[in-house]
Amino acid sequence: MCPPPTLRIVFGTIVSGNFVLFIVVFRDFLVYIAMALIAEVTDVTVQEELSRSASADFICLLDRKEVDEKFKFRLLAIGIKTVEVFAASFKDEADLTESLKANFGIDPTAIADRAKAARITVAWQSAKTRMVKQLEQDGDNEVRRMPKDVPHSVLSGMQANFEIKFWALDEDRRPGRSYMERKLDELERDELKAETLEEVVSQKEDDPHALKTEWKADGQLRAIRVGTKVPLPRNPEELRRRIMLLGSGLIYASFQLVNKPSLKGLAPQDFTEYLEYLLGEHVAGLACHSADGGFISGPSWPLILSYEHAIRKRMVYYVEKGKTIKAALKAAQEDPVTKERYFTTPLCVEGASKKRPPPQELHTEQAFKYYQTGLPKGKGKGKDKGKGKDKGNGKSKKNRNGTRRPPKTGPPQGCAEKNPEGYNICYGFNSTEGCTRPKCAFLHICGKCFAANVPMHRCKRCGTA
Repeated sequence: MCPPPTLRIVFGTIVSGNFVLFIVVFRDFLVYIAMALIAEVTDVTVQEELSRSASADFICLLDRKEVDEKFKFRLLAIGIKTVEVFAASFKDEADLTESLKANFGIDPTAIADRAKAARITVAWQSAKTRMVKQLEQDGDNEVRRMPKDVPHSVLSGMQANFEIKFWALDEDRRPGRSYMERKLDELERDELKAETLEEVVSQKEDDPHALKTEWKADGQLRAIRVGTKVPLPRNPEELRRRIMLLGSGLIYASFQLVNKPSLKGLAPQDFTEYLEYLLGEHVAGLACHSADGGFISGPSWPLILSYEHAIRKRMVYYVEKGKTIKAALKAAQEDPVTKERYFTTPLCVEGASKKRPPPQELHTEQAFKYYQTGLPKGKGKGKDKGKGKDKGNGKSKKNRNGTRRPPKTGPPQGCAEKNPEGYNICYGFNSTEGCTRPKCAFLHICGKCFAANVPMHRCKRCGTA
């Protein structure tokens, strides 16, 4: 870069005492020094940092138009980091040409710089057109309270930044366009929400043809896209995939919304640690064991999904208090109130509500009470509900599940009707065919000596066997 011509008279102004002219010349000198400092951004680390600080669609635009690398990094260094700012930085093409020659050392009239200047001009014109269209569309969506459309170039830019910083993603691991539109709209409005995992879709699952129609104010009928939904995770692997997809969407947004402090420092490792907490010994692996080491109960899958959603709701609360998403997610995992209210207490209630069969050592009276309480509610105890009554005429009736019920027969010879406590004895159990009821309401004891769990034709105690 050549020094400005006014620098040749800087010493003349000092000698002559013309301080006004000296201030003007000194200002130009400072501008020259500043431009000289940012003229060459050659450090690879600095270049990567500048690229991460710019919006993804702006970097994608400059790369697609093959803009000179030195010019690109100098733009980023002076603070031009978005398409809108780039388009508004120059009034017209003449202003752009003059600025290229005066500030960037690119002379459009020189044959060596003509192609370089032409590519910059094409990129600026594309940014100008895109800004006008985007502002018009964003204003329309703002009025209708609809998410802003994310152009394909913006999505490609975010994806390219992710692959440069981390790793390449398959199609079923990349966030879908409709999901990114909703997420970017929430973050721009500072209205972050903890969506259900049904709304977290990939590019492969996203349906661009999911439309609904609406009438505009001027009477025109218009079709707008609606979000795609998928089933909730049914196993740990599906949960892992949804959480990593959700994390990739937030990281994508951090590349576009570079000025949002809540998105600073996000990385895939943050969501990997979150999954280790959910699927590890603290949540999914938490189990209650008996004294001999046997499994008694553990959290159900719906409870794990409910607690996961509660954690992300708490994360949103911490983000609203000023934390970054990275710090808020960690704080929500460690929040004792959230775990007690949405995991520990429901787990205890869930475990206590599960019925288990009585042990074999239970007394027959206790077993009978268990079977009585386990029956469906109906009129009377041990009686079948239904319109028809079995009158013992040999005709077979139907059970509630549609199966044929054997005809009613009398008690086997020598079998008592009730035990000494007054409870009914099962005739079928004491017959040679045995009891065929899936849940019998009568006592399975010997009909003569009332021994537990042995029919009278096999009982050695009363000598019937």
